[in-house]
Amino acid sequence: MKVLEYGQKMFSNDPYRTTVDLYQLKHDNLLGFVVKEMGPVPSDKVTEFKFSAAGNIFCTVENEAATRNILTFYLINKVSNEGETNTVHTSSRKKGDPINSKQLLSAVEDTYSFSKTARHEVKEKNWFSKWDENGRFFCIYGRKILMDKHPRNITFYNMFGEMIENYQSIMQLDQVHFRPRPQDILKQDKLKALKKNGAYKKMYEKIYKEEEAAEKKTQNDIVKNQRKEIRDEFLNTFFIPLRESYEKDIKKYMALFPIKQTDISDQELVTHVVYNYGETLSQRKLDMA
Repeated sequence: MKVLEYGQKMFSNDPYRTTVDLYQLKHDNLLGFVVKEMGPVPSDKVTEFKFSAAGNIFCTVENEAATRNILTFYLINKVSNEGETNTVHTSSRKKGDPINSKQLLSAVEDTYSFSKTARHEVKEKNWFSKWDENGRFFCIYGRKILMDKHPRNITFYNMFGEMIENYQSIMQLDQVHFRPRPQDILKQDKLKALKKNGAYKKMYEKIYKEEEAAEKKTQNDIVKNQRKEIRDEFLNTFFIPLRESYEKDIKKYMALFPIKQTDISDQELVTHVVYNYGETLSQRKLDMA
């Protein structure tokens, strides 16, 4: 706290400063639970703060104007003071010099700095952001507002702030979620026990097959509907109107191409028979006219 004397003025934006102060929490065998200040984020207009599960990466959203927001990625750098001594230093004095009661202790604690890795502009007015469970990827997306039908965008970044993918003009976008991932992997002996256990297969095999059959039926229904739409369009827009127009003027076509009685002649039918060891498997008549 700074105490102002009479006549002095406060030339500082500290009362209007909106930022984030970072602290380090650790356990010391001698001192117990220790809270150490790492420092403030180098920005005075932070509106949102997101810490990555990676540990030394975070990002902020800063409000630079009424309709302008900036997404910034930071990397925490540890400045080590290893090699410094923490012994008490006393200045040597000659006989007759005043006694110096102040004892100076050299700094040995590590310090931290925050370096920017990427900076992007947030174009959405109403947005939401999140890290994935492992802190490897970050996404920010627009959320729909009541009675607002404008399209929204989704943008994915890696842990250092490099843009990976951007999807634009998505209607009615409300939520985006990362796929949950397992925290660890089973050991080899547990995997063998899992494969050997028949109860696991009996428990989930029926459910899996039912889900697979339902999904297959849904896909088949979609294909059938698509084929039906193509067939109906062909019949309704091409074949049936053409046939109706032909049948309407069939006498005209019969007059143009008359069938003479001399052109009609009888022809014997050919019978096709399939045998198998003396037995008749199939028999049909072929009209060769």
